[in-house]
Amino acid sequence: MSLEGRHLGRYRLLEPLGSGGMSVVYRGVDTSLHREVAVKVLHPHLARQQEARARLAREARAVARLQRAGARKKEKPGASIKSRKPGT
Repeated sequence: MSLEGRHLGRYRLLEPLGSGGMSVVYRGVDTSLHREVAVKVLHPHLARQQEARARLAREARAVARLQRAGARKKEKPGASIKSRKPGT
C-alpha cells in the first residue's frame, strides 16, 4: 500500500523512491521547514516489531554522527527519517 500523497507528522509524502526488505523511502516535503526530504517508512509488519524499530533508530543515530562531515542527515528515529537532498 503506497503512502503517496499522505502526511506523516510534518512530512508530506510525494512519491516512492525505492524499497527494500525493511522499508520504503519516499521523496517528501518537510512542511515546517519547506524543504525536500527523504522519508523512510518501515513496512507495516515490521513497524510492529520492537527490534525493527530499534534497528531503524540505530541507523538514524549512525547517520547523524556523519552529519558533522557534511554527509546526509537523518532525524526523528522511530517516527520517520529524513535526509537532505544531495547537493543542498
